[in-house]
Amino acid sequence: MNRRHFITAQKADDRTFRDLLEQIKLGDEIHDKEFDRFLHSEARAYSKTYWTPIAVARRAAELLVEGPQTRILDVGSGAGKFCLIAALTTKAHYTGIEKNSKLVTMAKTMAQRCGLSHVSFICGDALAADWRQWNAYYLFNPFAAAFESNTKSIHAHAIAGDRHTAMVNLAMDKLEQTPSGTKAAIYWGMGDHLPPSWAHDYSEPFGSGSLELWIKR
Repeated sequence: MNRRHFITAQKADDRTFRDLLEQIKLGDEIHDKEFDRFLHSEARAYSKTYWTPIAVARRAAELLVEGPQTRILDVGSGAGKFCLIAALTTKAHYTGIEKNSKLVTMAKTMAQRCGLSHVSFICGDALAADWRQWNAYYLFNPFAAAFESNTKSIHAHAIAGDRHTAMVNLAMDKLEQTPSGTKAAIYWGMGDHLPPSWAHDYSEPFGSGSLELWIKR
């Protein structure tokens, strides 16, 4: 491909991407493959298993957001798909925390391309953060697997045994410390029942999984 054809193809791709963003904002039905093709190829390979589907992201945002003042933490944000889709459809602020620096870089690049200023991605351990900085949480079965926390690979590996139990227990402790009225949207569970201080408010099936809303009493 010569330079002229490359530039023409790039402009067409940019137009397609902008059109896609507008469709997402308007609530049009979008197949995940249409969005995922703009992700980095490494991230795209994991989308079907580990990244939140567009329909789930939209619905979770609807359940969690009460207004622009809502601050949502995505625990283990991966390539940032939940935060990106949710931020395109609501005005709340989203923070994704992910251990793998390569995924964080990919997520930041996509946020910039989407023109989103109310999204931030942090490279680190979400379980080391003070969750009281946020008033709502999104969890997509965050402790079932992990991505290597380095820049060379985004290879996923299962979290097993005592380590998994310890991570779930720590998350439960953090949820227990939150004030009344805090919300959590959980897709595909998180490894255990929430503390008794949390009330199950809503459940909706998506594919073979379900999205649940919990509220701290």
